[in-house]
Parts: sequence; structure tokens; C-alpha cells
Amino acid sequence: MHLQVGIVGLGEAWEWGYRPALRRLADQFRVVGIYDSVFRRAQLASEEFRAHPAESFRGLIFRPDVTAVLVLGSDWLGPLPVTVACESGKPVFLGAPFELTLSELEQLTCVAQTTGQPLMPALGLRAILKATRVPELIEVSLGDPRQIFCYHRMLRWGRGWRSHLAAKLAELIDGCLFLLRQPAGSVVGLSPGDFEECPSGLKILGFGCEVPTPGKAQATVHIVCEWFSKPGCVEGVDFRGTSELHLHCEDGVACFEEGKCLSWSDQAGHHRERLDGQACPEELLLAAFYQAVVSKAPLLADIRDAYTALSLVAKAQESRKPAGDIYRDHGKPG
Repeated sequence: MHLQVGIVGLGEAWEWGYRPALRRLADQFRVVGIYDSVFRRAQLASEEFRAHPAESFRGLIFRPDVTAVLVLGSDWLGPLPVTVACESGKPVFLGAPFELTLSELEQLTCVAQTTGQPLMPALGLRAILKATRVPELIEVSLGDPRQIFCYHRMLRWGRGWRSHLAAKLAELIDGCLFLLRQPAGSVVGLSPGDFEECPSGLKILGFGCEVPTPGKAQATVHIVCEWFSKPGCVEGVDFRGTSELHLHCEDGVACFEEGKCLSWSDQAGHHRERLDGQACPEELLLAAFYQAVVSKAPLLADIRDAYTALSLVAKAQESRKPAGDIYRDHGKPG
């Protein structure tokens, strides 16, 4: 069964992410129409998918043959297309949730609750962790996490780097909270606390999150984003950076390296699983959205998860606690 979708905004991830993902999922999705603020771009994309290039996002959303909406780029429109789609009774996949502000995400939370329409944000690390069965591994053999250390390389220093950094941090936060299955407690920001204090060179920005729960051991999370190259470098790496997670649990340890391998040690010994054939995050997210709409499966994530993650980024920015202090309090990660 095909899900007939309209695409609003192509966004930065279109060429290398959602475009090939939709091609691979052609048996699940049929693109009916595409709207983009650059009409010529919408025309070119529509030709490939044999879709209709729309002149307005409202005209596309209200088409009777559009049963769901993929908002892949907000541009200057903000949360308006999502609101219109939900109020028109159509499920929405929000491909770039962290292009929106905290107040806009809060507004969309109210819209989703009022309309009752599925509104799924793109939380890529969560999708990858679920596909590689890391939560199942924690449940079956490793036990509850005591400490999570997450490291991510930022490979490009270009336009909009501050928003890209905030978005990546929020995605990593959500992934760690997904594994913990507990709400966040106190948050501390590692040096530098403000994105403006991140000049050229290698700088680290992260935060620690304490998650106390009655009856369970206290869990600690450390997340670090590091610049891989200085701004102005002519040559750089041409591969996408990977996220690494090190989990210290009650009954074992695990190391997850995105796109490469998952290794863990428990009471049964040491294990290693290669992840070479793993689908890209965009494909995993779209497939999860399809199952939620067509098969009424639970959403992989909802807009409240995106709001929680971005609010923790904001709290980490407000905190100016030096990195040495957090290490003295909780011990150096990893």
C-alpha cells in the first residue's frame, strides 16, 4: 500500500538523505506534489518523482490525493505548514525539527494534542539505535545504564554552524534519553557555555545530565561535539562524521559506532556486530512514519521529545560550569 505524500520544503538533507531514501522506499511512498520556496528546485525534484510542482504549500496540503505531509525544510515558513497540515487532518513528518525555536516546538506540541494527528519529528540517532537493537540489548543482557558517554565529530565549519551544532546536540541528547528511558534531571554545560565562544580550532561543547530515579542507580550522561577542522581549510574529509556511544551498564558495557559496529561485553562474554549494511537515518525515519500512519504503529518519537532535547541544549548554554568541575563531580567519561 502506497502512502501518498506531499513534500513541503526540500531542506538541506534532500539531496543526500531524503531523496535517495524515498527512491529506496518507492513501494511505500508515492510523492504526489512538492513545494519549495525556490520553485525551480521544486520543478526539478517533481520531474524525478513524476509529481506536481506546487506554487503554494497550502495548495499542496489541501490536495485531496495527499494523505500525509513531509515537511523537510521550514525555510521562512516556520511551524505554519505543520499547523495547517495537522488542522486539515493529515499526519505530518517533520524532517528538520531543530530548525524551529523552543517556542515554535511548544506551539506544535499544542497543535498535535488539539488535532490528534500524528506528528513525528526526525530524530535520527533514536532511529539508528532502535534499528540496531541497542535498547533491546540493554533490556536483555546489559542492565540499566549507569553512564553514557557520547562523542560526535563535526566535520564542516560553514554557514549556519551554530544552528547545526545546536541541532546535532539535541539529536544526541534525545538518543541518550531514549536509551535511559528516564526524564532528565539537572543539566550542566561544559566549556565553552556559549556558541559565540567557539572560535577557530578544535573546541568541545557538551553537557552532563543526572537522571535519578527511585529504586535505580543514578545515571550520568556526557555528550561532546568536537570540531574536526578549522574554518577556512580548503581541504577536508568527504565522509559524514559518526557518533560513538559508550555505555556502562549494571551488568556489562557496550560501544556503538554509527555505521560501523556494535560491540558489547556481558556475562556471556564479548560480542561484536558489524553495521555495514545499515540503512541511512532518513530511510529508517520514513519507514517508521509509514508504519505509524498505515499500520497504526506507535510513533518512533513525538514532538515533545524534540522539545525536551532542544530545551536541554538551551539549559546547557545557560550553564557556565567549567569542564573541570563536572569531571570532578562525576568522574571523567569513558
